[in-house]
Amino acid sequence: MEQYVSYHKIIQNLEYYQKSQTGIGLNSFGHGNIYEFSMNASGGTAVYPLMFISPQNVSYDLNTTTYTLQILFADRINDDMSNQIDVLSDMSIQSKRFISYIQRGMNQDPPLFDIMDNTMPVTGIPFLERFNDYVGGISMDINITIFEYIDACDYYDTIIPTTSVYSQVLSFTGTPNYNSIQYRCDGSTVEACYSIDNQNNMTDLVALFNTLPPDPLPPSCDNPTFCYCWTDYGTYYDNGDGRVRCEMPTSLYNTLCPSGVLTLNVIND
Repeated sequence: MEQYVSYHKIIQNLEYYQKSQTGIGLNSFGHGNIYEFSMNASGGTAVYPLMFISPQNVSYDLNTTTYTLQILFADRINDDMSNQIDVLSDMSIQSKRFISYIQRGMNQDPPLFDIMDNTMPVTGIPFLERFNDYVGGISMDINITIFEYIDACDYYDTIIPTTSVYSQVLSFTGTPNYNSIQYRCDGSTVEACYSIDNQNNMTDLVALFNTLPPDPLPPSCDNPTFCYCWTDYGTYYDNGDGRVRCEMPTSLYNTLCPSGVLTLNVIND
């Protein structure tokens, strides 16, 4: 399991989880005080169903740090309240699905299984309330544990600084679909990574770029240096504006483009 995971990275990965679930019932993400519920969603406006994170407590031990988070899975209730049962049922499924990614999600993306752990059982409390919108769902306090020695010197030595590298704005209308990246220093390709796994939406594309190389490599991959190698260069995210963002180790950035601007050219190959 990965060690020395910051709170910032925990929240990044929880938001990445929400984005990976947009096609099956989670449309926006929020973080903050519970009183800001639905006012502090990604993009500025809550689009239900919503996953909302409110930090509650931090506990430091010799080998672990545990963050207690209140996590709400919420959906809009009809004005005539006719869908209350459906909302509670659907949000209960979303709660269990989220926990399963941490407990047993070895082959799922994002790899929450390898970043954090949680204490079982987890209690979910159903709610039917009016925040800024009349919503219902499940609220649970979950203990997210990450592994790190309580040694400040070693901790800061272990953190690897990263630099953000961005792609062009992608369009998923028509063709081409995307599957490959050229890493360009001031417009000139210095490295590249290819596959034939065409993706036609941002969620699946980011998931592809965060996938480790398959073993064995497919027959179409005759040069492992250039096939399914995106994770050699960093971790990828939906930047929220049509671009892919790579968080690349700064040392690697400086090797690839020591005195220029490094960009991603996402292509169909």
